Amino acid sequence: MLNKALGKLQVETLLKMGIFIRDLHRNIEKLHAKQTNEMSDGTTKEIMVYRGKAMTQEDFNKIKQGGLLSFNNFLSTSTDRTVAIGFIQEGLEPNSKKIGVLFKMNIDRSISSSSAPFALINEH
Repeated sequence: MLNKALGKLQVETLLKMGIFIRDLHRNIEKLHAKQTNEMSDGTTKEIMVYRGKAMTQEDFNKIKQGGLLSFNNFLSTSTDRTVAIGFIQEGLEPNSKKIGVLFKMNIDRSISSSSAPFALINEH
């Protein structure tokens, strides 16, 4: 519900969820700081995550031609490629003009910024 409201900029829904959104962001910031401290020994420098998404051919063509992709919401990813592929399959409807896209992102923890905090939440 949150991702849908953020993706479609449903202001009324976002206003109703404001307290939840702030609390979620604060918890992600705290977890980010904790995990950054725990991994400061340098053993886990990079994290590879995947995101599966169904998108229109037009949007995909923009990305292929060097267009930038910006996420204006909480971005859920998985360290398991199979899980991300499952989300692609869920997003594709029969006879739809959407295509499945698998994003592979490498996060370098040594240069990541807390202005866009991220955290591994598989244990939470």
